[in-house]
Amino acid sequence: LDKIEFRLGKALQCITDMKTNDEKFDMVFIDADKEHCKEYLDGVMDILNSGGVVFVDNVLWAGLVASPNPAGNGAKYMKEFNDHVFKRYGASVSIIPAWDGVLMVVK
Repeated sequence: LDKIEFRLGKALQCITDMKTNDEKFDMVFIDADKEHCKEYLDGVMDILNSGGVVFVDNVLWAGLVASPNPAGNGAKYMKEFNDHVFKRYGASVSIIPAWDGVLMVVK
């Protein structure tokens, strides 16, 4: 338990603070507002150790991300996020199709 840090606050500000303090992590779990998931992931990649892992929750959005034009903002944001992640991080990305989907990126 002494290796887990819980951060409470606005996600982008927490990420900025961690970068400023030159903090490094082995694992990050992102379950935040879907509109900013791209910024959260790209930001935490800078503070992730080599070989570290990022998990992002709800990436399948009840399967609605498979639609060419998903209904609802959540599904739309997650479809855009998934497209961004696979274009940017490619082979180091996997989606675990459990529950609402968990994306895993290895640095």
